[in-house]
Amino acid sequence: MRCRRVRETVATSISLREMTMMKLSLTRALTALMLFLLTWLSASARAQRFSTPSAEATADSAKPLPAPSRWRPLIGEYVLDSETVIILENQGTLSALFKRTQVDPLQEVSKDTFQFSPASTRVSERVVFSRDSRGKVTEVEIGKLVFKRKPLGPEEGSNQLRVEPLRPVPILIKKARTAHPPAE
Repeated sequence: MRCRRVRETVATSISLREMTMMKLSLTRALTALMLFLLTWLSASARAQRFSTPSAEATADSAKPLPAPSRWRPLIGEYVLDSETVIILENQGTLSALFKRTQVDPLQEVSKDTFQFSPASTRVSERVVFSRDSRGKVTEVEIGKLVFKRKPLGPEEGSNQLRVEPLRPVPILIKKARTAHPPAE
């Protein structure tokens, strides 16, 4: 009789241990699933916010007009230490993009002076672009901070290196696709 109780107690403790382990495993699995779903939903929400329109949407809508010529020299990236501000044209308005997420529209005051629109969180700040002696925009002052223009690509009129292929490019591509690495 005593031996039977010991067996039942051992069997009960094993089944409780197994149940506890199963519960722990299930809890871990559900936690992992929830984290995956939250990450996926967050990523898909971000992708929808910054995605390009679908083919049907672009086919129905006309190509947007280019930015006004007086704004084109102002458009670009400006940096101060590790902070980057992108000046861009957005739906017919010159705007400043902060931290790649916050877009604040600008209102033109004069040729190189703007102010943030009343809807912006930076209402009281002015935006002033500075030019060099050749008229090229070199920096932007936003409030009391001065952001230097980040050069993109070679300077206009510079002696940019250009490589002229000896044979036509389509033939070179075809030959490269059939090539094999040398044997070692």
